[in-house]
Amino acid sequence: MHQSFQIIHKTPVNRNNETKPFPLEWLHQHLEEIVGIWCNQDAEFNINWIQDETLKSIIRQNHGFKSCLIKIHDYCRNAQNKIEVRNQLKQAFEENTQIQNLCDGHGNPIKYEDLPADIRNILKNGICNYLYDNLRKTTAYTDNYESFKSYFDTIIRESEMKVCPFCGLHDLKSEYEQGRDAFDHYLPKSIYPFVSIKANNLFPICHECNSDEKKTKDILFNIETQQRRHVFYPLAINHPSVEVMIDIANIRTFDASHISKSEFAIQVNVAGYEHQVNTWNWVFDIENRYASWTCKKFERWTRSWRKDYQKSGKELNQYVIDKLDCFDDDRLLDQQFLKYALLSCLYQHDILADLLQPN
Repeated sequence: MHQSFQIIHKTPVNRNNETKPFPLEWLHQHLEEIVGIWCNQDAEFNINWIQDETLKSIIRQNHGFKSCLIKIHDYCRNAQNKIEVRNQLKQAFEENTQIQNLCDGHGNPIKYEDLPADIRNILKNGICNYLYDNLRKTTAYTDNYESFKSYFDTIIRESEMKVCPFCGLHDLKSEYEQGRDAFDHYLPKSIYPFVSIKANNLFPICHECNSDEKKTKDILFNIETQQRRHVFYPLAINHPSVEVMIDIANIRTFDASHISKSEFAIQVNVAGYEHQVNTWNWVFDIENRYASWTCKKFERWTRSWRKDYQKSGKELNQYVIDKLDCFDDDRLLDQQFLKYALLSCLYQHDILADLLQPN
């Protein structure tokens, strides 16, 4: 027996037109406008080139941000190789913001290290990181656009996302709680320009996946070979089913009273997506974490099944069938995809019957 489930959840539905616009849609639209100014205007920077009055107000209120805009603009219009510089910036914006295309292994992503040294850090810290980390705290922004907490709550509510979409192990915060979980920059904003405020590069993520596992890993390239990786795109219309299987490494030495990770062999499969699974496992350490979780929960889960089985009065085979059906109803609820895999494993190896006997 095995079980399939989908980790990544469906795309949020369209929003009510009466609500304020998504902040990231607005921000990214005007970042594209700014890049267009850098790449096409030869005169000194003129704030009246900016069409949006809110953005003009923000630029006027934030002298550091304005200074960075002007420095990059001056470099683009005065550099001896300005045509090359402008084409490089334009290419970086166009390529890096095609997130799904890059996840599929296509396109040519541009890193900060590929850009001229004179503007690299200004673009990274003064523009792209500023737009994500600081701009949303300004009065001009908060007076016109919803908070990131509200944005987070909308995504969670409309996508019906209740657990981390990258591991399926941890609950995400809901609209009823204070604060929110982090947004992960799928393409790291520390490596790739122009992705810090790209909406389809930002996903709710649990603390363990974000801070302990993914961190700033470059999901697009193998760190050793520098070859391109193929990556699951979280907002793909059709998500393949994930098959999680648990087996016992050595049935002869298995000791249910002294469980360790070495006892279990965890395998995650997605038919036809071997390269994407390898990347997912490398980025989030999925199979190792599933093994750890199975060990941590083993005693609790088997104790619960023992009590449940004794009350049921069913034959073992029927109990297992009914229990697996129950797990299958909502596979991401309370790690039921792992419970399914473990129960199946123990039953297949004729271990379950002894475990379910009264102590």
